[in-house]
Amino acid sequence: TLMCGDFGYTGKQIANDLVFQGLESLEYRGYDSWGIAVNDKQHIQVFKTVGEITGREELKKLPLANTAIGHTRWATHGGVTTNNAHPHSSENKFFTLVQNGIVENYSELKKSLEQKGYTFKTQTDTEVIVKLIENEQKIKKPFKACITKAFRLLKGRNTIVILTKDNDVYAIRNGSPLVIGKSKDGIFLASDALSFSPYTNKVILLDDYDFIHISNGKIEITNILSKKKKDVKTHILKNKYVDINKGKYAHYMLKEIVEQQNTIINATQYSKKELKPIIEDIKKAHRVYIVGAGTAGFAAGQIAYFLRNISGVDAQDVKSYEFKSYVNILSSKDLVIAVSQSGETADTIEVLEIAKGKKCKIASIVNMLGTTISRMSNHQYFTNAGPEICVASTKVFTAQ
Repeated sequence: TLMCGDFGYTGKQIANDLVFQGLESLEYRGYDSWGIAVNDKQHIQVFKTVGEITGREELKKLPLANTAIGHTRWATHGGVTTNNAHPHSSENKFFTLVQNGIVENYSELKKSLEQKGYTFKTQTDTEVIVKLIENEQKIKKPFKACITKAFRLLKGRNTIVILTKDNDVYAIRNGSPLVIGKSKDGIFLASDALSFSPYTNKVILLDDYDFIHISNGKIEITNILSKKKKDVKTHILKNKYVDINKGKYAHYMLKEIVEQQNTIINATQYSKKELKPIIEDIKKAHRVYIVGAGTAGFAAGQIAYFLRNISGVDAQDVKSYEFKSYVNILSSKDLVIAVSQSGETADTIEVLEIAKGKKCKIASIVNMLGTTISRMSNHQYFTNAGPEICVASTKVFTAQ
C-alpha cells in the first residue's frame, strides 16, 4: 500500500497550525518529504521540504490563513527532493494540488502533454495531474468540469485534494483513502480520521469517485460516475481520542509492545451475541478464505491455522496480492475474512471487490473505524487497539 498522507482544513481557526499538527499525526504512514500550502487573501503560498516534520523557521514565514492543505510524501516517481515534494502548483497560479496514489499511465499522459508544448519541472506523476487540469482550463470550462475530465484520464488508485486562490477546496477520492471531518468551526479533509480526532469525531465517509467541493463552509458531494449529488451524512466515530505521545517510553515501538497487556483484552471484548452472526456464516461456508497483506497477512495465517486446528474448518489464508489464482474456484458459498490495520489496504480491497462480484459473504477485522474494508463487509469487527504509530506492527498484529 502506498502510504502518503493528505490533510486539509478550512474554517474559522488558523489553518497553518492545524494542518501542521495533522501532518505530524500522519507520520506513522511513512514519508521522506512534506509540504503545506496556505491561502492568504486570494494568494496561495507554499512551503515544502525534505526530511522530518519539525517547526521549521521558514514554515513560520507563511502568512496565517484560514484554509490550508498539506501532504507527507513517500517518493515513487522522482527522487526525494524539495522540488518533487507536494503541493504542486499550476503555472497560472490558480490552484495547488496534493495527491495520494500512483498514476499508472503517467508516462503516456506526460508524453501527450509534452507534444502539446507543456514542460515539466519535476519527475513526479503528480505534476501530470496539474498540467491535465490546466489543459482543460484553456477550454474555459467550469473548474469542477476541468478537474473531473482530467481525473477520468488517470489509471490506478488516486486521491487528490486541491486548493484554489478563491479559497475553495476540491477533492476526488478513488482507491486511496480520504475522509471528511466536521467540527463546529471548520471542515477537515484527511487520509484518516485519526489525524483530526482531537478536534472532532463527526465524519463524512466517502466512496470511490466522490467529488467534494467545499466553499464558504458548505460541503457538496457528487459522484462523478453516477453524476448524482449525494446527501452529506455525518457519522459519529465511537473511538475515543487518544493523545498520541510516547509517554514515559523512549520510542513508540516499546510503548506499543507494552500496551499489548491491554490491547489483547480490548480485542476480545465481543459478546457471544455479537460474534454469533460470523460463527453462523463460518459454519455454513463451503470454505473460509482469510486475506491480508504485509503483517495482516501473517495474522491471517494464524487465524486460518486456529480455524483448521481448533474448529476443523476448511480455512485457507491467502496473501491479498496472490488472490487472483483463487478466483476460478471462489464460489458464492465461500466466506472471505479480510484483515487490515488501516482498513484501506488496496490489494485487500481488490480481493473484496472480486468476492462481492462472486456474491460471497464478507467479514473484516480492522483497526480504523469508518474505512473502506469495514464498509464493504457484512460483518464488521474491530481490533480496538488504538493508534499504532510505529511502522512495525506489534499490538495490532496480536489484536488481529
